[in-house]
Formats: sequence, C-alpha cells, structure tokens
Amino acid sequence: MPVYAFECKKCAHAFELKLSMKEREGAAVACPECGSEDCGQLFDRVNVGVKSTAGKTPSEFGCDCCSGPCCRH
Repeated sequence: MPVYAFECKKCAHAFELKLSMKEREGAAVACPECGSEDCGQLFDRVNVGVKSTAGKTPSEFGCDCCSGPCCRH
C-alpha cells in the first residue's frame, strides 16, 4: 500500500498517510495537528532498482571516495 506525504498549508505540519490508490482518489485529507483539510501532497525522489553490483569496485561506478557502490554524492 502506498505511503503519501502531505503538508498542512495552515500550520505547516508534515505527515504521512498509508492509503490504497483507490482511497487516495476520494480521500479528504485532514491534518492530524490542526484538523485543517487545506493540505498539499509532497513529492520526493523515487527509488529505482539497479542491476546487480556484486563484484564491482568503487571505481567501476565512477566513485573513488568510499569502499563500495553505496556512495551518494
């Protein structure tokens, strides 16, 4: 089930809700802090899967600053 991030436009409280896509379509989102329904959805980066990195050295990823392919400059 997707997790959606929101921010209240009235009190600036950020919060997350776990809703099915069908629930999200018709959901009236209310801030858990102040109860306002004037909330906007926040969007973040999307994690994308990559091919296997087994056996590769850091330089094969164009990175020489750490000991593995996990570096996030």
